[in-house]
Amino acid sequence: MQIKNANDIDKLINDNQYKYVELINREQKKFGGYNATPKDLKNKVTQIKKFLNNLPDDIYFLNFRISPRGDTFTYQYIKGTPNLSETPQQINTPVPITFNNSPIEKFQTIEEWKRQEKKIAELERELELLKLKTEIKATLSENKEPEKNVYLSFAENVLPSVLPIVDKFFQLKEREIGLREQQQPAQPQQQKQPGTIKKIPAMGTPEYEQFCFDFEAMPDTMADNLLNRLQSTHPDIYKDLNTRFYESE
Repeated sequence: MQIKNANDIDKLINDNQYKYVELINREQKKFGGYNATPKDLKNKVTQIKKFLNNLPDDIYFLNFRISPRGDTFTYQYIKGTPNLSETPQQINTPVPITFNNSPIEKFQTIEEWKRQEKKIAELERELELLKLKTEIKATLSENKEPEKNVYLSFAENVLPSVLPIVDKFFQLKEREIGLREQQQPAQPQQQKQPGTIKKIPAMGTPEYEQFCFDFEAMPDTMADNLLNRLQSTHPDIYKDLNTRFYESE
């Protein structure tokens, strides 16, 4: 994807809700890195436009993000008539969208969890039945007594017919639990808001490392609000969080 004019940057941001942007050249040199917070986006765009006006003719790239650790969307900007003798293919080759390898946890619904739990229970019952049959056969082979065959017959013929009844019982219980859950009023989930943090731990302490871990797991809006508060109340922690999670390496 290409940007034909520097003024198109503003339209891209409005159309795609981008909140972070950086400018790099073909050698991956960064011109200032990403803006630290969404409120700095306007100043960052102004800075990038000044860079593009003063930089020599060449191919440049603008990386956009919606969140600090989210996917990266790359656009190509060709200024003037650059010398493409070393990389002639870049002017006609669209730059693909690149994605960060950020860890994403798999979300499972309650129905999926119940299905997996039921499957595990079935496998456990089958395993117990197999163990019982193995033990009975081992006992019969040792004693060689005909009357012991009644246990083997029970394991092979009676238990398989009983298992569906047991499964039906568990299904009815599961349905009963589901009806109870539907009848009970939904309890609102209490989320920890940044504004409720009464004490910010001191840097260099184990409590501060836990605080950084919790900050990284926050939704983007909550993290931005907390950063805005820390900028005036704890500028050293504000700077440290920006260095850890927002500034490009």
